[in-house]
Amino acid sequence: DDFLEGRVPRDRHEALVHGQARALTILPPPEEGRPLDFSGAIGSFTLTARASRTTLAVGESLTLELEVAGVGDLTDALAPRLEGLQGLRVLGELVEREPTRLVARYDLVAESAGPLTIPAQTCATFDTTPPAGYRTLTSAPLALVVTSVPVPEPSVEGERPNRNEHTTRGARTRNWIA
Repeated sequence: DDFLEGRVPRDRHEALVHGQARALTILPPPEEGRPLDFSGAIGSFTLTARASRTTLAVGESLTLELEVAGVGDLTDALAPRLEGLQGLRVLGELVEREPTRLVARYDLVAESAGPLTIPAQTCATFDTTPPAGYRTLTSAPLALVVTSVPVPEPSVEGERPNRNEHTTRGARTRNWIA
């Protein structure tokens, strides 16, 4: 053990080894068999779907999160496209990407009451593990319950009334604008 550097070898020998240069040729994924909805993801990945809530009322929103993660390159990959949404409307989309993880968050609003299902979503990738080829990742479907009346939020005992709500006392109405 060395006081400044920690553990060091006693019989250290530096050497230089000469060898032949290696050349690598990196090819794009093949055109043959490429799905029309190929996302550009190259590697071995999984697709996971999560909803911020599963019970909501008509007009309320939820966040659907689709995560593609694994080993490979996602820097140029496209976010999965939402398909088959019935009774839900897409308000917006936010995509976060890292080299090995892509998270797409979709804000959805419920347009009709009743049981709804966010169907299994798909994402086409090129998997480099043998046998290399195009794969279609599939998430699990998500069940939702949409009511026609607002879902009450849990109240906190001793909670103050919301000062931003309209208050009517006699003919007097107070509006707060921030």
